[in-house]
Amino acid sequence: MRSAIGCVFSVALSLARNRNKLIGPVGVTHHRVLSCSDFPLRKHHLHRSKSIGLGAIVSSTASYDGMASRVLLRDLGLVFDDDFSTMDEDCRIVTSTPPEKLFDTSPENASEKEASASEPLRVLVWMNPEQVAFAQAVADQLQMDIILAGSDGAVASSTVSNELQTERIKDFRHQVLDTSPDLVWLLTTDGLAEDELAILAQERTQFVLTHEPILTRIIDCAAVQSIDHVHFIPLLKTGHMMKVFDDLRESFGHVRSVGVTSRGNRQHGSLYARLFGAVDVVEYLCGPIEQIDAAMSGPLGEPSATLPGLHGHLTLNARFTENCCASVQVSDLGAAWSRGVTILGEGGCIRLTDTMLEWWDAEGKLVDSSTHQPAPEAFLKNVDATLYHIVIDEINAIRRSSRRGFTAESMTRTIAVCESALLSLRTGQGESPRKLMQLAGPTH
Repeated sequence: MRSAIGCVFSVALSLARNRNKLIGPVGVTHHRVLSCSDFPLRKHHLHRSKSIGLGAIVSSTASYDGMASRVLLRDLGLVFDDDFSTMDEDCRIVTSTPPEKLFDTSPENASEKEASASEPLRVLVWMNPEQVAFAQAVADQLQMDIILAGSDGAVASSTVSNELQTERIKDFRHQVLDTSPDLVWLLTTDGLAEDELAILAQERTQFVLTHEPILTRIIDCAAVQSIDHVHFIPLLKTGHMMKVFDDLRESFGHVRSVGVTSRGNRQHGSLYARLFGAVDVVEYLCGPIEQIDAAMSGPLGEPSATLPGLHGHLTLNARFTENCCASVQVSDLGAAWSRGVTILGEGGCIRLTDTMLEWWDAEGKLVDSSTHQPAPEAFLKNVDATLYHIVIDEINAIRRSSRRGFTAESMTRTIAVCESALLSLRTGQGESPRKLMQLAGPTH
């Protein structure tokens, strides 16, 4: 064992001396060491032409000495490229790159990410004026070329286009089709008509990145055959901590109860967006919701007749055919950005957020813990750093084709749950997504 640990330290120190040749940060958890494919590339990484590949998954049953090795890796700030591989039972590193290639700095071994990063995406962006700083920060980090920018109303459109120093969107429908951008990025859907959003769902000429669901009714889904080119972000389901939970899920056992909270302000998105993402997480963890009972409070007094019109604080309780229950609390008046999930089941309790995960067993003992706290960016001003890093991560995953959009069927299902919640707000009774889909007729 001592020699094995010595080997780990030796490799770690060797890597530290060569860290200037590496790309991407490493995230160390009690459960595993994450590869840099789970982390965003930063500006100061993009110009480098050298890369290596090394990764590891660390068993949660590793010894204390093994934990010390992981702490060393974390403190050294070691960085990894490519997919991760494994450590054996003696904590010996098994690399995903042959030893003779480990420090190969030839051009043939350069990262594919760097090649793709050298070609800026041509982006058409639609936002509210208060979202300009956020959009600019993300575009700068990912080397996006914003060719068109617009907002709800001519004055707001002029404001955002002037601040971004780009052309103003005068006719959304025609400019989306005529300019053929690589990416249509919607930070809001305010001011866009249903038929304009329908074009994005039906036309498959470019990727769509949206912070708001572009479909709002079950009936809208009938005309959409495939929607995997549309990426709704940010989804907690595809975040770093949910990936860690996925690795733990088999050991944790059956999920019996889930509580999801998601809050922010209007700059972060609508209440419908928060509800959509929360419902997506609940059904990912618990399966299809059988019945929804919703309640709401807020400045409007009466609930909106449409999902995009919802504003305030909303809670719902969900029933399932299986032995499971769930609750959701969402708000677009929640000040700072915050999302979290509490998962109860046979293995005890798991609490996860965008940046941490803790697993406590039924006796109250800590089984596993993990953190993913990106380094603060000094240049960020008037931008929520947590949300910024989440969006950077998700866009990088989409560009690597490691994150797929919704299927038409899954989108229909999620919207049906949201519409059931809206109906429950008006009737004061529990409503069934399944029955609502039956009433709407065949979709997919």
